[in-house]
Amino acid sequence: MTNRSYGLDALRGFAILTMFLSGLLPFYKNTLPAWMYHAQVPPPLHKFNPEVFGITWVDLVFPFFIFAMGAAIPLALRKQIENGTPVFKIILKIVERFLLLAGFAIYIQHIKPYAISPEPDLHVWMIALIGFIAIFPVLLRMPRSFSTGSVRYIRIAGYLLIPAIILYIQLVFKKPFSLYKSDIIILVLSNIYLVGSILWLFTRKSNLLRFSVFGILIALRLGHESSGIANLIWNISPFPWLFKIYFLQYLFILIPGTIAGDMILKYSEVKIDKPKSDKWLILFATLTIIHIPLLLYGLFTREVVTITLVAIGMSAMAYYLLRKSASGAKSLLTSMFASGVFFLFLGLLFESYEGGIRKDHATMSYYFVTSGLAFYTLSALIIIIDIYGKKWLNLFVTNGQNPMIAYAGISNLIPPLLGITGVGSLLDMIVISPWMGFVKGLFITLLLAVIVNIFTKRKIFLRA
Repeated sequence: MTNRSYGLDALRGFAILTMFLSGLLPFYKNTLPAWMYHAQVPPPLHKFNPEVFGITWVDLVFPFFIFAMGAAIPLALRKQIENGTPVFKIILKIVERFLLLAGFAIYIQHIKPYAISPEPDLHVWMIALIGFIAIFPVLLRMPRSFSTGSVRYIRIAGYLLIPAIILYIQLVFKKPFSLYKSDIIILVLSNIYLVGSILWLFTRKSNLLRFSVFGILIALRLGHESSGIANLIWNISPFPWLFKIYFLQYLFILIPGTIAGDMILKYSEVKIDKPKSDKWLILFATLTIIHIPLLLYGLFTREVVTITLVAIGMSAMAYYLLRKSASGAKSLLTSMFASGVFFLFLGLLFESYEGGIRKDHATMSYYFVTSGLAFYTLSALIIIIDIYGKKWLNLFVTNGQNPMIAYAGISNLIPPLLGITGVGSLLDMIVISPWMGFVKGLFITLLLAVIVNIFTKRKIFLRA
């Protein structure tokens, strides 16, 4: 194996593309089945209802991305440590990336077409597209052939262009700028990246020390509704537009992700020959993936005891299959699968607490169950991609390698292109049923995936 895990890239790409797809599902009266939406916004009204328990595939999208972000932290920071970069400089780079991500969250929210106008026309589409292009001078990974001076001038041009676009939107469309107006997903990711990266840096030699932070997080999470010190800390937010302690609850998913990243690093120097055929490994990957829809179904239908017993049996069988394998990756996969079992069943033990598993507002069960399923999924993807090198998941890999282009493209590349060319109107004409709406969503998601794939193949990357 190498420090680059394409299975991890695929997990990140899967999360981004399914995030896009979930936002394209039809939300009108005759909608798709309830399991196609967030469990807490069921059809036909799609109004938030915290009394609905269970999760669906849509509820896995965000935690899978957080988990992948966590797993990438050791892989990225270890290079800097091995190159002899002082710790304080690494921390400064972490803070710089945090600020870039937070700035990206604010900027992208202001230039989204439907944030500019509820009924975008050609003018709006063009501004949104120009706003997308303006990201590149600031975040583009520059070729090594560029001189330091050239890079500096390109960055300066980007930093001048971005406020000019914001100012234009203010003056022409009467949309005031606000630091509190930001993409909540990216803002949350920036917060947990900051704390999670620094946490890994100081606990990289001790998983026990890192897990001790779980105790503090659990105390804050369970005690924040009281009037004590936990509530006081939970609500600390000197700059609420930039950083909130509340967001750090998602460290419950990012920290397990860093554990997975450590595992990948540990076995990165182990030479793993691609087996011609290892039926045990293939069966293990298959059974691991089957876990996911079965668990989602059991939790969604509230057959929690039954699905827990089924999961115990399937996990035991999967472990047996893995032990039969002769693959050189068995040690890595065993560690990863064991961690998945731990977090999955910890989450299932928490399931009845807070009424049941739920994404909104997130429950303790939700953090741990989704972390466990992320471990399972990553294990299967490592087998399929890193060991067997299957190319049919390449779109997930290339989109996962270029997440910022993919994410910005969701709102500021694909919709403007469809609007300007008129293809969006043509697609609307064929949507005569909810399932045709789903097909339309699949087509648009595939279009994004292909475009990002082209950027990646041409080595055009955005990096915060």
